[in-house]
Amino acid sequence: MVVGCSSGESKDDSSTAPPPSPSASAQAGVPPEGAIKDRVWLTAGDVKVWPFTVDQGGLRCREGAVTFMVDGTEYALNGTAKKVGFPSVEPVWAEDPELGSGLRVSLSEVLEIGQRLC
Repeated sequence: MVVGCSSGESKDDSSTAPPPSPSASAQAGVPPEGAIKDRVWLTAGDVKVWPFTVDQGGLRCREGAVTFMVDGTEYALNGTAKKVGFPSVEPVWAEDPELGSGLRVSLSEVLEIGQRLC
């Protein structure tokens, strides 16, 4: 389920209200009302094909840089994020067993959600 991250950080520091709790009505890529608008918590159930080797993580967009955070590391999901210095997502990017030869699962659905956060 996609929910606002609970780090307490937001674009508007004047707001001290915590993000809302997870809601069954939340849709993938659409932060719940009152959530931090530049990030969501994403799980394997939120997309048709999960492209990562971990079960969940924080999806974020800042100034066009879409990233995925796992265990304190924020990985680049697009060229903009790579340009500003985020590390490659390869350590947590799953290989596609159907394609083989080390090819990876498409990030397109996750990127689409991330770009809506920009």
